[in-house]
Parts: sequence; structure tokens; C-alpha cells
Amino acid sequence: MGIYVVGMHRSGTSAVAAVLSALAGLPANRLAVGANPGGQWERAELRPALDLLLLANRSTWDHPLPAEAVVATPRWWRAYADRVAERHLGGDFLWKDPRLSLCIDAWLARPQPESRVVVVHREPTAVAASLVRREGWSTERSLALWERTTRNAVVRLGGRAVFAVAHERLLAEPAVTIDDLAAWLGVDDRGDRGRAVDLVDPDAGDHADRVAATGDGPSPTQVDLAGLLADRHGPTRIDPGRLPPESPSTAAILGRPGPGLVLRRAARALRLTGKRHPTEVAGAR
Repeated sequence: MGIYVVGMHRSGTSAVAAVLSALAGLPANRLAVGANPGGQWERAELRPALDLLLLANRSTWDHPLPAEAVVATPRWWRAYADRVAERHLGGDFLWKDPRLSLCIDAWLARPQPESRVVVVHREPTAVAASLVRREGWSTERSLALWERTTRNAVVRLGGRAVFAVAHERLLAEPAVTIDDLAAWLGVDDRGDRGRAVDLVDPDAGDHADRVAATGDGPSPTQVDLAGLLADRHGPTRIDPGRLPPESPSTAAILGRPGPGLVLRRAARALRLTGKRHPTEVAGAR
């Protein structure tokens, strides 16, 4: 079984990936960094494939495509991605990366064993406050990125059956959430439930992310989007047809990344690809 963890940056995806790793007995790379000392729980060996797909669509994680845009999968990328998946996603796996919110449909379209998707969401002002503190962005830009990334996740999952985790509910009721996750995944007798519960920090919602962000709050459209997700906790399907339209300000704030940024990101992704996937690149023709 494969488990994908999808959700906006700073929404609690790292905490959920840590819980799933312990609960389902699946390996994951903790990748502790200064901005996230508890660990990002991401798989660095898979990140270049996501970055290259986004860049092929003139998109980046911080300048994502509008949700309604089709993610093109060039032939060279499909061949490369097939080899990456064959090597790194064989058998049971856990893959968490916020970039998956922008292209999860491209991965789910590939032939693969049974897979499950866990969607993590968090109240947008808390996400924005975290991005303001971490990235130095304005509140408006942070909310715009939350909106576009979140809408992408909903549209690209297309009403698929998922398990939704509300960050606030996870902190308030970790044992209940973890029991429900175990039952949904069918791993009740697998992994370490006690450790999974211990990994949830009940004070995670009370650190600097709770500091009120400066500037205007969410737009009415962003409030509607947050309301669509607010009560989603547990097995569910999120109907893309119920999504409100994107806020006009979001398109104006995000736009498309400039050619200089695309070239710099592409050069970095290609360096990492050559370093981590020489065999896969050699065969992707």
C-alpha cells in the first residue's frame, strides 16, 4: 500500500507524516531542518521529479498554476518519473510533499499498487502567520498561496475518497484521530500506535504561528474555501464542484514566475536530478 500526504505548506503535513510512519510501520526520512526541527518527513530523493514537472508547466511551489489549468506531463518526464517510481515507490511507501497538492493527479494516473491519500488542512490565518514568520512574505501573499495550493489539491483529487485531517482536531484529539486513521488504512495491528500519539505536540498550535498576522484577513472567497474544509475530518470526498472561484487578488499576487526564477529553479532541479537519479535520467529517453 502507498500513502500520499497532501496539503498546503505549514498546515501540519509533517506531523501527520510522522504519525503515519509510526502507525503504519512505513519508512520516511525525518529531514530535520532549522525551520522545522521536528522534521519535514519528506523524501528528498523524490523531490526533483515534482520540481521538474512543475517547471515543465512554468510553475513552482510558490508560484503554482491555477487549479483549473491542466498539468501537462511531457513524454520525457513520464519516462523519467516511471523509473523514479520503480526504484523508490515499489511496495509499501509513504510520500509527503506539499508539492503533491499541485500535481497529485499526475502521480495517481500512473499504474501503481493500492494507494491512499491523506489530506491535511489548517485554518488559513494560522498558515499565513507561519509563512509571514518563516518566509518574510506579506499576509496577503501568504493567503493567496494558501488559496491556490488548497484549490489545486481539491481539483486534482477530483472527488476521490480521502482521509481528511484537520490540524486543529489532530492536536485536540490525537488518539481519536490516530485510531480512525488506523481503521481507515487497515493497519490496526501494525506499527506503534503509542509512539504515533506521542509524536503529536498538543502545543504546536500555540507557538509563533498563532501570532496575529499583520494586514488584511482572508477575502470572502478564501473564507468560503476555508468553510468548505472546516468540518472535514475523517474519511470523505471533497467535491470540486462546490469550490468557490479563486479570489481576483490571488491571480494578481501570484501570476507566473519570471523566466529568471524558472531558469534558476530548473538549474537546481537538474543538478539534484543528476546527483540523485543518474540511472533514471540515463534511461528516460
